[in-house]
Amino acid sequence: MNVVPDIQTLEFTADGGLGARARIGLIVLQSDQTLEHEFSALLRHDDVALYHARIPNEMEVTCGTLRKMEADLPAAAELLPPAFEFGAIGYCCTSGATMIGEARVGSMLNKVHPKAKITNPLTACKAALQALKVKKIALITPTPRGYH
Repeated sequence: MNVVPDIQTLEFTADGGLGARARIGLIVLQSDQTLEHEFSALLRHDDVALYHARIPNEMEVTCGTLRKMEADLPAAAELLPPAFEFGAIGYCCTSGATMIGEARVGSMLNKVHPKAKITNPLTACKAALQALKVKKIALITPTPRGYH
């Protein structure tokens, strides 16, 4: 006995979908424990969608281990689907952006996401200081002596 399902097409109107106002991608260190939680609290808006991709990193932080992340940046960027048309993507590693280079990080991420604005904590901090017209700053860091 063949049973034909009763399938009906209903009229509907779709909204702009998740992230209609903004879609933001974050590349987060594999070892990070707080970033997703903090960003989701900061960007709690119905029409803003936040997506995360993890990038491998070493637990020992040295200039060399930070530079190693450069090789994994394209693959991490591709984990944020280009079809989502992100408005902005942040590489969430100040030290990594410093060692790899802000411009290099930006160009690598823009190869995967050509329309997205790219940032990282170093670039964002410099822009904020400039916007606030700050002339002098002091930097306190937990980086241990012998950091190389």
